[in-house]
Amino acid sequence: MSWDAHVGCGASEPSVPVRLAHHSQSGFTLIEIMVVVLIIGVLTLVVLPNYLNARTTAQKKACIVNLTQIAGAKEAWAFENRRGVGTLFDFVLAKGSLSYLKNSVLPVCSAGGSYTANPVAIAPVCSQVVLGHTY
Repeated sequence: MSWDAHVGCGASEPSVPVRLAHHSQSGFTLIEIMVVVLIIGVLTLVVLPNYLNARTTAQKKACIVNLTQIAGAKEAWAFENRRGVGTLFDFVLAKGSLSYLKNSVLPVCSAGGSYTANPVAIAPVCSQVVLGHTY
């Protein structure tokens, strides 16, 4: 019905729904965003040192495994070639010595160090010995 139709009947004004000044906000307030950023920052501070420590520990353990493999290969080569204690040893110069290593490849230190095989019966060393990479 239109307004004109009500006027002739003597009817009162049509009821118009009242709209309250209600502002529906979508999004987050600044305080909520700051709280989330603070929580993420705190979690990062807690997790990051543990991650770095775990990484360092894993590199150290991998290096020790590599040193053990080098020592075993060196001793097996010396035994089969009848070489005594103190015999100078180098994987490059010792004929067939790489065959005693896994996949016949000299391992690489995961922390970027390098290995020195040393003479027979002397433990091999890693250049990252200051990080605890010792056999």
